[in-house]
Amino acid sequence: MKTTFNIPETLMAEARAVSRRRTKIGVVTEALEEFVRIRKLERLLDSARRREFRMDGADLDRMRHGR
Repeated sequence: MKTTFNIPETLMAEARAVSRRRTKIGVVTEALEEFVRIRKLERLLDSARRREFRMDGADLDRMRHGR
């Protein structure tokens, strides 16, 4: 999809310096992929925090040893 953005030059330069990609399109694509990945992880963590996990030593032992 072709889109036009006004991105501050200093921000793009900094992003290119830390990116694995060298083109502006590559840097923006990587940044969007990273943004989506982080938000998905945040949702997963929020979901896990809302649930109560109750385990005792026996539960952990069964998980370690597959019993």
